[in-house]
Amino acid sequence: MNTNINSSQTRPLRDIEHFLKKESFEAYEKGFFDNPINPSFKSNREEGYIYYLKDNYFNDEQPFVKLFFNEELEKNLLLQANISMSLINEKKDEIENTEKNANVYIDRQLIKVDEIKNSIKHFETYQPIIFNVLDKLKSNLLNLLEEEQKTTPSIKIKLYGKSFFDLKKDIKLRHLKKLYQITSELDIIDEDVVTEDEFIKVITLPKLPSENYKIIFNKNNIITVYYINIISSFFNDLKPRAIHKSQSFFNKQRKVLNENDINRVNSSLKKNGVSKYDYIKNEIEKILPK
Repeated sequence: MNTNINSSQTRPLRDIEHFLKKESFEAYEKGFFDNPINPSFKSNREEGYIYYLKDNYFNDEQPFVKLFFNEELEKNLLLQANISMSLINEKKDEIENTEKNANVYIDRQLIKVDEIKNSIKHFETYQPIIFNVLDKLKSNLLNLLEEEQKTTPSIKIKLYGKSFFDLKKDIKLRHLKKLYQITSELDIIDEDVVTEDEFIKVITLPKLPSENYKIIFNKNNIITVYYINIISSFFNDLKPRAIHKSQSFFNKQRKVLNENDINRVNSSLKKNGVSKYDYIKNEIEKILPK
């Protein structure tokens, strides 16, 4: 496995994900068994090992090296998992230094581990080894998430008291949490800028202009307004005038979204159609109460 860090804090599992792709893994396996170390090299695929004499073995009690593929595979996977965890911890600390919480970031890595596990059905022989390492990685992430949740104040919101945008009665906190997750995954907001706590407070508190909570969008005004139109089905009054009065919605230039901005974009959307943004609608409609 290539242990040069191509992974990053934003994609800490990139290397391990790439390594476990069928083509990459088969190249690693072939390299292990078919690339001779020196003229004494012997390869035994059936028994799963390679054997060779050390170049300098004088006065050495064990002049030969015998390496088993399974053991080397596990060591390499554990090394990469440790590198990934180091990157995750660095990013977690970076997020916390901005007085945000890292729950969403850690949860995203947990989802990625499960995606990787579901993608390696072609490794029947080596699945137990791979799963063992991925399960350890997942356990470490769950412990990290548990620690983060202990230090993060829980969101205590009276949802129906009535909210500034008049949240509908059938919308529960779990729907709003899922909405935040989807909004972040679609890159409509950046979870490092807008926390789950801030997001939910903006759309549930009763008197927003007296509060200092903001939703800062990550997309242009067209996508932002389209998104707002879609999530308006969660509310009775998420309308341009109410949004303007709230002073809580900001575009990517950090400018307050006002009524005129929203009406202008809506007029453009009616003229030009919205089908290319249906991917946003499709994801959000999945979490609406049935």
